Amino acid sequence: MMAIEKIAGEQIWRSPYTNLDLFCFFAENEHVTKLRLVYGSMHSLPKNIGNLEKLRELDLDNNKLTTIPKSIGKLQKLEILTICKNKLTSLPDTIGDLKSLKTLNLNFNSITTIPETIGNLESLQALNLSFNSLTTLPETIGNLKNLTYLDLNNNPLTTIPETIGKLTSLETLYLNFNSLTSIPLTIGNLKSLDLLQLSNNQLTSIPQTIGNLKSLISLHLNRNSLTSIPDTIGNLKNLRFLDLGENKLTTIPPTIGNLTKLKSLYLRDNQISAIPDTIGNLNKLEDLLIDDNDLITLPETICNLENLKTIHMWGNNFTTLPEKIEKWIQELEEDECEVRRQGYFS
Repeated sequence: MMAIEKIAGEQIWRSPYTNLDLFCFFAENEHVTKLRLVYGSMHSLPKNIGNLEKLRELDLDNNKLTTIPKSIGKLQKLEILTICKNKLTSLPDTIGDLKSLKTLNLNFNSITTIPETIGNLESLQALNLSFNSLTTLPETIGNLKNLTYLDLNNNPLTTIPETIGKLTSLETLYLNFNSLTSIPLTIGNLKSLDLLQLSNNQLTSIPQTIGNLKSLISLHLNRNSLTSIPDTIGNLKNLRFLDLGENKLTTIPPTIGNLTKLKSLYLRDNQISAIPDTIGNLNKLEDLLIDDNDLITLPETICNLENLKTIHMWGNNFTTLPEKIEKWIQELEEDECEVRRQGYFS
């Protein structure tokens, strides 16, 4: 027995239903605009899904789909396609025929490759391919000129195509938990980007072109193998959040002092032996994590950070600190700033 709800033209199907049920439904309901076939046990879809020519939203979340029929490419009015938490390993080439598609969500599958035709989705604004098995991306991804959101988290990606630099409308890019060892120079062309996450990869360096990302507000580079940061980091004048924790950094470029809008700076768990004097320019800084490094002292300019709410300092090589800094730390504690430096002094 099928469980079907109808809400203002939207058909919501919940398990149990069979492919025969769906075949009959697709044949008789060509005017449906929204269809949810969720939390079922489907392994495949009937080919006549292409009959639903007025369909604008299709949600196939939480099934057991292993394939998508080529006829899906006939859904010329489709704007939102969600096929999360299934068992897909590939997509049909006809996915590129969905010229009206604005949102494509395919997370939590086992997709190993994306067809070149993905580049034909000229209306696409949001693409989620996180939690799949992708090792590469097609060069044609650079054709998605209207894309503003791209989530590639939790894949085994080893490279990113240089054509990613053509995504000049991109605002959000997630690349956490991959196997990237480098980032293409063309990353600097993403002038609209305000969020870039690259944590938990195998990066050893960041290109100088990172400094071209003038719209960037949040940058996550933690848990990599970075040994240095380019001076051009100081060009990111709109940056509010910067996480460089858990790398192999020994120095921080003095140009970091140019980031005068920065509110959070995480440098924890590196091999940093000195903090540049220019840190004192970061007068909007609220959170500073410098724990677990090789610091033996701090620059007196750090006392200029009047808006600090959190500072973590433990796990360094401090023996004594200048009197001015000691007084500053005491004042921070009196102002209920979270100061953590246990283990430094007897």
